[in-house]
Amino acid sequence: MNFGGVFRISIGKWLLGFSNFNGITTCLQVELLAILHGIISAKDAIIIILKLGLTLSAPDLVRNGSPSYHLYAPLINYIRHHLHLD
Repeated sequence: MNFGGVFRISIGKWLLGFSNFNGITTCLQVELLAILHGIISAKDAIIIILKLGLTLSAPDLVRNGSPSYHLYAPLINYIRHHLHLD
């Protein structure tokens, strides 16, 4: 069975895609593999967005960090931690 997905930026431009063939298997296994590959690809897509600066404030805060008094500083720091940017 085949599975795949695509990530697009807000204007519809293709950013990143993935696809795979898993041979003869169950639908449940294919769905679980699609979720796994989607999560892995999403992390790659986020890194691309941050590097290219495709949107404004949120990626800037994640890329550069935020002051400790920022309303969302804990969330921003949590994202930075998971992207290994801290």
